[in-house]
Amino acid sequence: METKTYSIKGMGCSGCTDTVKAALEALEGIEKVQVDLESATASVSKAPGINDEQITEAVQAAGYEVVQS
Repeated sequence: METKTYSIKGMGCSGCTDTVKAALEALEGIEKVQVDLESATASVSKAPGINDEQITEAVQAAGYEVVQS
């Protein structure tokens, strides 16, 4: 498993973090998701076959944006 942290734009409350977490956990190959409202990040432990595009699409489908660094 690989763990990567993504910056998420548009979260404003704990409901937002729950939504992002649920969207990411729904992806097959995701082992653990930790979303932090204060730092506006999502830390994702994922199988090697899961790429950044899949993560971005899941976050966008939930109504938020992954900020590329």
